[in-house]
Amino acid sequence: MRSSTTGTSRPPSPGRRQHAALTWFADAGVPVHVLRRIAGHGSLSTTQRYLHQDVRKITATGAALSARFNVLRTPRSLPGPVVMAR
Repeated sequence: MRSSTTGTSRPPSPGRRQHAALTWFADAGVPVHVLRRIAGHGSLSTTQRYLHQDVRKITATGAALSARFNVLRTPRSLPGPVVMAR
C-alpha cells in the first residue's frame, strides 16, 4: 500500500487487514452474524461498516432476485376448455 502523503510503501495496518479479511469471508458466503463474532464486535452495524462489498456481486444478486420474482409473478396459462364426450 502506498501512502498518499509521502509516496512511500508501507505494510497495511492491522485494521486494514481486518477489513480485508472480513470482506473476503463475506464474499465467500460467511453470514454477517458469524463475522461479527469473529471480529469481536458488539453489534452488526459495526461489522457491516468493515465490509466492502463488491458492487458487481450485489448488482448480480439483485438481478437474479428480480428475475426470480418476475417468474413467480407471471400468470400461468390456464388449461383449455374441457370437452366432454357423450
